[in-house]
Amino acid sequence: LVQSQYWDGNRLVYIDSIDDETFLSLKDELRKDSYVVKLEQAKRNTLQEIREIMVEYLPIIIPLFLIGFLGVVCISILNTLKHMRNFAIFFICGMRWKDSILICLSYIAYIISGVLILCIPGYVWLKDLLDTGGIMAANNYLFTLGALLAVMLLSLVTPFLLIRKEEPIKVLRKVG
Repeated sequence: LVQSQYWDGNRLVYIDSIDDETFLSLKDELRKDSYVVKLEQAKRNTLQEIREIMVEYLPIIIPLFLIGFLGVVCISILNTLKHMRNFAIFFICGMRWKDSILICLSYIAYIISGVLILCIPGYVWLKDLLDTGGIMAANNYLFTLGALLAVMLLSLVTPFLLIRKEEPIKVLRKVG
């Protein structure tokens, strides 16, 4: 059974259960107009290309991720310090300190959703420019969502520590 399909200007030919002699004769015939490899070799070539791309882009991606993470943590700390007086008043009125973490989480979610909204036009523009050919699959989106959730949860650690160590009366006396 022979199947073929065109993808991005290339023709892919799939042949089920073929002996080596027939493959070599077809290979010689197809080699006149194209590049011929077996599926195993195509897979090895693809994995090698992925490795090369990762080696090229990871030194850029990791620092950008860390800078973004540090920015979200700093914004979270600044928001917590800015609203510490409000948290102290809420605590005196009966709210638990742990509930103030939910308020901090809403700040972080607001910031990240704003960044995502600002990134959508850039993604739409780059999607056509890069022509990923199906590389932007669902697992990539899930990984990105997981990374954003990890950033949100990890950026709550410092506000939680800031809020937990303070006493409401001392906070009100310091802030005024």
